[in-house]
Amino acid sequence: MTRDTNLRDMLHRAAKWFPNNEAVVDDLYRYTYAELKDQVQRMAKLLHTRGVRKGDRVALLMYPSVQHVVALFGAFELGAVPSALHLRESPKILAAVLERLSPRVLVYDGALEELAGELRRAAPVVSSAIRAISELTPPDKRDSGDDPVIPRDLDQYTLDFEPMPIYGHDTSMIALSSGTTGVPKGIMHTHRTQIESARGGAFVFDADPYACIVNVSTTAFIGWYN
Repeated sequence: MTRDTNLRDMLHRAAKWFPNNEAVVDDLYRYTYAELKDQVQRMAKLLHTRGVRKGDRVALLMYPSVQHVVALFGAFELGAVPSALHLRESPKILAAVLERLSPRVLVYDGALEELAGELRRAAPVVSSAIRAISELTPPDKRDSGDDPVIPRDLDQYTLDFEPMPIYGHDTSMIALSSGTTGVPKGIMHTHRTQIESARGGAFVFDADPYACIVNVSTTAFIGWYN
């Protein structure tokens, strides 16, 4: 593993070496590593059509789900910088966080449609949005509105270009502090620090390529990224 190994490379290697191994599972979706890579690259193309480029922020207002993983790695694929929002924060605080992040796109769970709409009105810096489906998304919230829906619409997108190079020192994501003394602060991580953290987690949990790990963390908790 070189110093410039990045999170995009890690997924691509897993898809090459273990294409038929299950990668992510929830009550709605089940993807192998090869299938996950395909969905992630389609998500990257969708984000690109929405103006996302390397270094741009992508805000995630989502419950833990397979589609959260697709959105997260879709941002990594482009070299963009995802940031998961605290779902229990007040709309006022979340709007302030969005103003600080200045994300190019907000990816939100359909179950949070009203909150997403309120945040977009309060933080006009968010110019585009994408709806995601999870087991918590009510049936009437899965197809409503004008925003693209994942995974429903991903078949329309194919990654037809080579994304920009990513280096180990590039910012990979922005984790948010708990906000105990005010508005949550952004904590920047690099691809290198995330990979080393994940390697440490693999050692602690004695994980191998065939291990199954149940993630009970919220998407904004740093443990989710490991």
